[in-house]
Amino acid sequence: MHALPLAVLVAVSAAPDQPPQLKIACPGLSGVKVSDRETLFYSEHLAQQLAAAGAKVTSDREISAVLGLERKRQLLGCSESSSQCVTELAGALGVDALVVGDVARLQQRYQVNVKLISVSSTSLLAAESERADTDEQLVDALTTIAGRLARRGAERLSRSLVPEGRVGSGTSHSGGPPILAIALAGGGVAAAGFGGYAYTQASARYENLLATTDPATALQLRNDGIFWRTATQLGLGVGAAALVGAAVTFFLGGAPAPAPEVAVSLSPGGGGVALSWSWP
Repeated sequence: MHALPLAVLVAVSAAPDQPPQLKIACPGLSGVKVSDRETLFYSEHLAQQLAAAGAKVTSDREISAVLGLERKRQLLGCSESSSQCVTELAGALGVDALVVGDVARLQQRYQVNVKLISVSSTSLLAAESERADTDEQLVDALTTIAGRLARRGAERLSRSLVPEGRVGSGTSHSGGPPILAIALAGGGVAAAGFGGYAYTQASARYENLLATTDPATALQLRNDGIFWRTATQLGLGVGAAALVGAAVTFFLGGAPAPAPEVAVSLSPGGGGVALSWSWP
């Protein structure tokens, strides 16, 4: 029997603290040659898409409820030129950034311009412009703009995005790790522990094999050693695969992805474990 190889190394690092979720006030777009009902629809769609992209959005209705309609108009009217107005708005709403913009109908085409402004520094975080020939294209353009603004705002302000639908899908956003990650980590530790135990058994039989002179005993020790060597490889392999899966699940959160597939192969001379999955 040859010395047993031990080629499983698992490095698990603690996940950094999750930064707070990006908070955006979305008071609505201004319409130019666009009806009030259409402007309201486009504004609501933009707010919904910002939320879908992972931002916590304070809508126009919520802003009016907090500030009152008249004060809201006063603050939003000077939001891009007065730091005092933006500071007051931030204090009242508790947001990180403010979305302002307009949608205009220019003959047979639409033009939409949207800005994301930091409420702490009044600096411009992002600006997006799109053109559209139809209402449907305009809706698609607003969806694209919302995603870009959310990502840019989170990047510039060191905030996180929590896309809608993740909560309750196995991920805890209150600070706890995903349930699936806990289960995988527990199974991985258990499997690795069994692999370590099997390794000690294989090593003991190897030492006894070197010391014995009885052929029958040597044969039995050899067979037992092969069994425990295979058990070591399987235990450590499955344990490592489960721990890697736990780490991937933890860092990706509730991102939908096929479950990892583990293939185990056995042979008279040993065994092997293969892990495969599709990256989300």
